[in-house]
Amino acid sequence: MNRLTSLLLMCALLAPAVAHASPNAPDPAKVRARIAKHGVGSWIWIEEVNGVALYGRIVNIDPASVGLQLANYPEVTPVLYTDIARVRVGPSKAAFWTILCVGAGAVAVSAIVGFHEVHQNQIHPTPALRP
Repeated sequence: MNRLTSLLLMCALLAPAVAHASPNAPDPAKVRARIAKHGVGSWIWIEEVNGVALYGRIVNIDPASVGLQLANYPEVTPVLYTDIARVRVGPSKAAFWTILCVGAGAVAVSAIVGFHEVHQNQIHPTPALRP
């Protein structure tokens, strides 16, 4: 009886992993290209085909897997590209610097215009007119 129960329990635990494996899983080459675009040191969120979600910093990019350093976990966690169902990444480094520079430029222009408007509208004393 115990063997039958353990066999049924083992099948029940394996069933969700098979159910989550979808034929719409992304191509491993496309996943690797998307991860490589952001490069080592970038933060990334990955959902595996078995439903496990991982969030961490990219440590290395290999031909078959990507190495992640997860938050509060010192070991590098390798994830195979074939096991990845979804990938979420933040803006690329170029997009980050573009947004930062545009924002700094907008602040500088606002400061210059504000300084000009304040000093333009001040009342300057004029000498008294004599008859």
